Amino acid sequence: MSWVSISAAVMFLVFGVKLLQEAREMDGSEITKEMHSVEAELSEKDAAKSQMAMEAGEPVETEFAVNVDNAEKPVKEDDKTMLASLRNLFSLLLSPVFVETFVLVFLAEWGDRSQLATIALGAAKNVYGVAVGTILGHTCCTGLAVVGGQLLASRISVKKVTFAGGILFIVFAILYGYEAYNMSN
Repeated sequence: MSWVSISAAVMFLVFGVKLLQEAREMDGSEITKEMHSVEAELSEKDAAKSQMAMEAGEPVETEFAVNVDNAEKPVKEDDKTMLASLRNLFSLLLSPVFVETFVLVFLAEWGDRSQLATIALGAAKNVYGVAVGTILGHTCCTGLAVVGGQLLASRISVKKVTFAGGILFIVFAILYGYEAYNMSN
C-alpha cells in the first residue's frame, strides 16, 4: 500500500468535504460583500494615514518629506512604517489562505511523477539548471491555473466554482484511494 497515495486521498477528501461545506453555506453574493468590505477597509486606512500625516505636518501624497534644514536630502519614512510593512508581510505569509494553499500543493506534489522526474534529472544533470527549470516550470503552470481560476470565477459564481472544486477534490480522493488499493494487490 502506498502511504503517499493514501495521504493524498485523505487530504483530497478533507479539502473536498470542506469546500462542499463552504459552498453550501454561501448565498452567492460573496464577491460583492468582499469587494465592499475591502474598499471600506482601504478607504478607512487611507483616511487614517492621511490624518496622521497632516497632524505630523508631513505632506500627504508624497513618500518623502523635504527636510527644511537641508533641502537636498529627502527624509525617508520612519521606522514605524517599516515595522508595519513587515507585519503586513508576515500576516500575508501566515494567512489561512497561504498556509492552506502551501500545504495542499506541497502534499499533492510530494511523491508525484513530476517530483520523481525532477529527482532523476537532478541526479543525472546539473543541479542548478534542474532547480531553476523546475521552479520556473511550476511557477508558469501554477500561474496559469491561478489566472484561469480568476477568469473562471469572474464569469461563474463563487458558489458554483467552490462546489465544483469540492466535487473535483472528492473525485481525486477516490482516484488516489483506488490507486493505493491497487498498489497493495
